[in-house]
Amino acid sequence: MADLNSIAAWCELNEDAAGRPEEERPSVEFHINLWHFSNTDNQSFFEIGIKPTDPGGLEQIKLFLPFKISRSDITDLGPRFKEISIAQGIFNEPLSCEVSEDDKCVELFDGNTVYCGVHQFSCDEGGIDGDELALGQQASGTMVTITRQALLSLSGQSANGSHGYFRLRFTPSNTKVRPFITVIKPADKAWNSGFEQIEYIDCRINEARTVSRACRK
Repeated sequence: MADLNSIAAWCELNEDAAGRPEEERPSVEFHINLWHFSNTDNQSFFEIGIKPTDPGGLEQIKLFLPFKISRSDITDLGPRFKEISIAQGIFNEPLSCEVSEDDKCVELFDGNTVYCGVHQFSCDEGGIDGDELALGQQASGTMVTITRQALLSLSGQSANGSHGYFRLRFTPSNTKVRPFITVIKPADKAWNSGFEQIEYIDCRINEARTVSRACRK
């Protein structure tokens, strides 16, 4: 898992959900988007959308990133879903929205039906509250954990507690860190006044069963 092209994402069920028949257990979809700018003055970043069914049945959601980040490098994009054009663009559905009274959840509607609730993380001076999003340095990278507290908050805030959504943006503060991008320069560049270089994107997704034990500790 030290491979700079590999990330991992998985969820852990709570005791109640783990005892249910397999078809009734919670599940999670992960939506991953990478923005890369060839101009070195622009910083590459990527976003992960996390869509659990029955978030209250999950103990935590884990993301392993193959590089070091700090809390200030993570942005909660939940508040952006108040802009209905953002929500419609992400989900490709004709949605409307409504914000909860305590501003912790953006409820998205497909007509009169609740589509999902988008969580808004609590924040402190260092970024997202550590009680809702935990960070740990592990196996030459960073383990990001959406905690039980955040999952219960999402489940309780949404009128349809069976469908939720988190969306996070990761922007490494070290501009030299450009995950998933490999640059190949021609061997004869020193002999030519102009040359081309090749950039290719290699982003691999691992499930829990393919993650090293060092990450799962």
